[in-house]
Amino acid sequence: MRNIINMIIKIAIIWGAAWMFQEYVKIQDTRTMVLVVATLLIASIVLTVIMMGVLILAALPGNGVGIGIAMLITIIMALASGIIQLMAAVHFVPGFEIHGKLTYIILALLMAVFSIEEKKEA
Repeated sequence: MRNIINMIIKIAIIWGAAWMFQEYVKIQDTRTMVLVVATLLIASIVLTVIMMGVLILAALPGNGVGIGIAMLITIIMALASGIIQLMAAVHFVPGFEIHGKLTYIILALLMAVFSIEEKKEA
């Protein structure tokens, strides 16, 4: 349920940005919007797998310096994951365009702030 709500939130953010700031965010049609959200989801899964793979490789025996480098790579990828997801959507989905580096940052921040996280129970 949480994932469905997060996808609806992403649709609303991107659709709102395309409606309010047409010179920075362009969406061709509804099909394009669905493909963008699907691409964001797939990019999120791929980034998670890559981060886990880096951490697993760093935890192998005899990799003392590798742990620090892996943690640094993981932190950088976690901070930039929203921007990377949007860049993947722009690259792979025809009819979806984002203009300006600041637009990427603002959209990624909005998606991160308004996403619903899993509740941690004590």
